[in-house]
Amino acid sequence: MQRVKSGVVPTREALRMAQQAELDLVEVAPNSTPPVCRIMDFGKFLYEKEKKEREARKAQTKVEIKEIRLRPKTPVPTAISRWKTPPLAGP
Repeated sequence: MQRVKSGVVPTREALRMAQQAELDLVEVAPNSTPPVCRIMDFGKFLYEKEKKEREARKAQTKVEIKEIRLRPKTPVPTAISRWKTPPLAGP
């Protein structure tokens, strides 16, 4: 996709340019002066954004908290071995 900077363009002209290209005119930075818009396929943009978010969630690692029960009379070596061994796979 080619990106061409058109500079400051009147709103009607920008809408005409977007219609000619059969794309959407999307306001990127509404708070700047003048507001910044981009001509793009908005549906494709949303799809790619969701796809990136899904990939980011897959890459995350989940933190597992291991719970063990100890009593006051549990021998120290047993407590240490329980603490170091991985938990059994649950249902």
